[in-house]
Parts: sequence; C-alpha cells; structure tokens
Amino acid sequence: MTFKGMSHFPPRLLLPSNVHSLINRLDQEYLSYLNPLYPPDPSLWTQARCDRFNSDVDQLLHLLQVELGTNFVIIDQQKRHAEDPALGEFLAANPNQKPMP
Repeated sequence: MTFKGMSHFPPRLLLPSNVHSLINRLDQEYLSYLNPLYPPDPSLWTQARCDRFNSDVDQLLHLLQVELGTNFVIIDQQKRHAEDPALGEFLAANPNQKPMP
C-alpha cells in the first residue's frame, strides 16, 4: 500500500543468503507436493521425500531462531508431511504416474 507523499516501507528482516536460499528451495519444492495431473489424487511424495522436506523445514526453523534470537517468537504451524496411505494403491491403478522419491 502506498500513501501519497509517504515513502515509508515496513521494516524488513535481514537474513543471511543461506536462509533465503533454503526458503526459496522449500517454496519451490512444495509446489510439487500436490499431484500434478489431478491435485485431489494422492500426493506422489514418498515417505523418504516427506522426511527430507520435514527435516529441511526443521532446519529452517532452527536457522530462523538462531538469527532472530529471543526478540521474536516463532510459531511453527507447518504441517509435517507423511506419505499418503493410498499412494501404493493409487500407483498400482495408475502405472503412468511415478512416485517422487
């Protein structure tokens, strides 16, 4: 939002490039969580893929806590992912779809 005659910008947090890189990578990776052909179908992420993503989210939270210190409270509301229980059956019925390891 811009107000006439005002050039005030909200404060920004200065974070190291590795934190920004991790945020961007997680954002891009998360785009592949939903099934690309039909999003209501089970996600193609395997448990191994879910575990890596969850671990990276935990790493990001840790990095943010270290960088921001005690002046900020970080509330972790990120859902941790697990392989869809219907994935195996879905893949058997849809051989054209491949799991994402």
